Amino acid sequence: MDDIKDQKTDEGTMGRRSLNFAILGFGLMLLVLLTGAVVVMGSLLKQFIDGRGIGSRSLPDDYVLGTLLVREAPVDNEYSYSPVNDHMIQDISRTVLLASVKVKTYNQGGLPIADVTCFGVVMDESGYIITSVDVIRDESIIEVELYDGRKYMATVIGYDLKTDLCVLRIDGQNLRTASFGSGGMKEGDGCLYIGLGQREIPNISQGLLGASEGRYIMTEAGYSYLKLTATDRVVSDRCSGGVIVNYLGQIVGFRCAVADDSLNMLYALSVDDARGIIDDIIKHGYVNDRYTLGLFVESISEVVSRPKQWPVGLYVADLPALNRQPEESLMIGDIILSVSEESVDSVELFEQLLSQYTETVVVQIYRPIEDRYIEFELELIEDTGLYLH
Repeated sequence: MDDIKDQKTDEGTMGRRSLNFAILGFGLMLLVLLTGAVVVMGSLLKQFIDGRGIGSRSLPDDYVLGTLLVREAPVDNEYSYSPVNDHMIQDISRTVLLASVKVKTYNQGGLPIADVTCFGVVMDESGYIITSVDVIRDESIIEVELYDGRKYMATVIGYDLKTDLCVLRIDGQNLRTASFGSGGMKEGDGCLYIGLGQREIPNISQGLLGASEGRYIMTEAGYSYLKLTATDRVVSDRCSGGVIVNYLGQIVGFRCAVADDSLNMLYALSVDDARGIIDDIIKHGYVNDRYTLGLFVESISEVVSRPKQWPVGLYVADLPALNRQPEESLMIGDIILSVSEESVDSVELFEQLLSQYTETVVVQIYRPIEDRYIEFELELIEDTGLYLH
């Protein structure tokens, strides 16, 4: 009988030991999981701190207020441009909206100008606002409303008609500022478009980046050739000044045109291309050292030129009224072959060559209606973005 009792006691002890080992094993497994979670959270926190995460507010030690701070997008981050879930879109959108403003224009009598309400973003803590040129009206009063409802009268620092960029300034405190990103994105990457929709309600839509390409758009300054990024969007908006945002919460482009042939397509100027223009506007009130011939030209490929026995070059499609070349110079229908003895076969190359000169430039053309080659010395026009003069 005693042997049976001893056996049952041993079995009970072994059972309790097994249970203890199981509890210990579960505890160790839970500790490992918690440790891993802490490591992951620490990594995410580091991204926020070092400027690569959503809504980062850290500034370099040498940062100077009044210049556009652009952070390099991390190309090694595999999640930077991958599809995101609804919660991430909400976080990204809120980050940008907190730094956004609504810009309204009033006449001298204090009445709102009905068709002028623009989206904008706070550039830095000194109160610079980036928005659309549409807010500019003669003898008007401009009001900026922050996302938190605070309102300020704004001063126009300057603008650029060519790119539809305008910089305002307000005297405000504790301003939430936007984050700007540079590079890293390519065709097909996902992005968000954030602006103002009907009834001035924020418009947020998800889309894809198209190829960056040179394209002419018509502005108040005449034909403007810009390197634009095409972006599809689901919801159309009625207000200017929207922005393109990557999945890190960084603004990577400023809307400057909407395609005429599609309500779901817009064109944006990249932050990389807008950076120098914005800094110029803040420093001078206009774009400095930019020159143009004031022409509207189109590229002619060999496929088009061969049947007509034309040389490859740029077809002069229009001479806007702001063009001030001598009467005995270019004509519509001429084909530009070279700029200062350098052959041109694309509009982008043409613009790059013109940017190297500030006064005059020698242009060789072929005139089909006379079947002859001519060389002209043409005067470059300073394009400040305020007007061409």
